[in-house]
Amino acid sequence: MRLENPALHNTHHSHTGTVPLDSEDRLDYGDINRKTGSTMLKAKSFCPTILLALMVNFSATAQTGSSSVVGTVADTTNRVIAGSSVTLINEASGDQRADTTNQDGDFVFAGVNPGTYTLKVQNPGFRTLERRGNVVVSSTRLSVGTLPLQVGGINEKIDVTAQAAQVETESSDKSELVDLKELQLISIRGRDPVSFLGILPGVQKGVDPDFLGASYGTPVPSFQGLTTSTNVIMSDGINGGDSQSGGLFSGTVNLDSISEVRVLMGNYNAEYGRAGGTMINMITKSGGQQYHGSGWFYKRHEQFNANNYFNNLNGLGKSIYRFQTFGGDIGGKVKLPKIDMGDKLFFFVLFEDTRLKNPAAIERWTMPTALERQGDFSKSFNGATLIPVKDPLNGQAFPGNVIPPSRANP
Repeated sequence: MRLENPALHNTHHSHTGTVPLDSEDRLDYGDINRKTGSTMLKAKSFCPTILLALMVNFSATAQTGSSSVVGTVADTTNRVIAGSSVTLINEASGDQRADTTNQDGDFVFAGVNPGTYTLKVQNPGFRTLERRGNVVVSSTRLSVGTLPLQVGGINEKIDVTAQAAQVETESSDKSELVDLKELQLISIRGRDPVSFLGILPGVQKGVDPDFLGASYGTPVPSFQGLTTSTNVIMSDGINGGDSQSGGLFSGTVNLDSISEVRVLMGNYNAEYGRAGGTMINMITKSGGQQYHGSGWFYKRHEQFNANNYFNNLNGLGKSIYRFQTFGGDIGGKVKLPKIDMGDKLFFFVLFEDTRLKNPAAIERWTMPTALERQGDFSKSFNGATLIPVKDPLNGQAFPGNVIPPSRANP
């Protein structure tokens, strides 16, 4: 069970800021300042009492468990071994799931959350086998192949480190993955995770929002020439599309709370079908046995920008453009005084606040002259060319390029 208080409307982000705040650049900008904040809390527990208490304050949402792990257990002569005990262990939290191989030596773990896992195989008369580093990503079927058991005592153990498969052999779907490394290393101006979709092939990218969530939801790009209404965009398996559509993502999720983004573009299994287009699933982070945290501050300011052409033409300074985003997150194991929770309760909490000052830019308008307001366009030029004013009745220019007073409509 996974409990979550979904992130409230958070916001923006940009280039790292190392410039100190001056007196006019403080985080409080008065009436025209936009201030946004977000918090996110997750917990995982097998204790009914704790679960009941948490449900009073937090809405429960199930993180997607659409992935699976499959494999076969055999001996060194490749003969399958039925009745072997197989345990799937989450290396971050220590959670365990157990299964027993069938008569064909096969095992299946369905509904597996993304993460890194260890497979432990035991059978009387054979050495215990542990295969570490099995990485499960969202919406995939991970095949670990055949796990060979060697004859020996059950107390003897063989450790194996998994290696990433270079070719996908278990699924024919067309999919892409934006992993945690890419999320951390690629700079996104508005700190909106939907912007990462633009780096994928086959994506018709729109305009990146200036801040997280844009105005009424983040526009989702189109994939492979299809309309955005065919998309399905989710967060931890929960639909986040505006009015059940995939054109806008309204379930705003903070960038630093995401561990990966999985995109299924076509030929995926029927279990993912809904709208017939691209399936996008954002997987959020959760706490583990070790404590991890981070903090950040991002600043965007007109002092980093060049002035635009029309401001320079009219002798005007740079338009005000100020975004400041600060926040932090931490996750780990929950420890309660005088209560031994073991490895059953974890947390991940995040806070981010963005404050901005970005009034509308100065606009340039061409207004009619005093002569033009009287119907006299004899001195109205576009460069060196007179702008003709034609009579709508015959299509000819008015004599002298002046509208007769009798034809004027006051």
